[in-house]
Amino acid sequence: MPRATPWQVICWEGEEPEGLGSGLPGTERAYSFKVLVPHDQISGYTKVKTKHGKTEMMLKEKRSHIRCTVCKWYDDFPGSTGIGRWAPYEQTRAEWDRLPATNGYYTFYSADLARPIYPGVEHYYDLEFFHGKHTGNSAQACFQTGTFQV
Repeated sequence: MPRATPWQVICWEGEEPEGLGSGLPGTERAYSFKVLVPHDQISGYTKVKTKHGKTEMMLKEKRSHIRCTVCKWYDDFPGSTGIGRWAPYEQTRAEWDRLPATNGYYTFYSADLARPIYPGVEHYYDLEFFHGKHTGNSAQACFQTGTFQV
């Protein structure tokens, strides 16, 4: 079975960086991020548009968005038996920039600043694509990043 193209999360403080980064900023301040979603993961929700002889891939619904949940490791999670566990830390929404796919990826920008993750804390992203304005119980596409530390 072919492996799915990974989604990418790029984070920054202040101005958006030129190059591709990954993970979270290594500081204790709120940050912005964008999510790059590969066309092949959401192709059923896209359309092809030809304008002035140029073909572009666009999402069908301009209000499509990503629900981004940052999960982190809690050593002393309330109610746990001292073993520790993964649990949601922060949840925010990323809106589609309404531009055609670039290099096979659609771009979604965080609607708000995200709370910082402190250095040395393991975390990962749960990313869910929703085709349209509403965020329901069932996402149309999902991706989970690998675990990493700041």
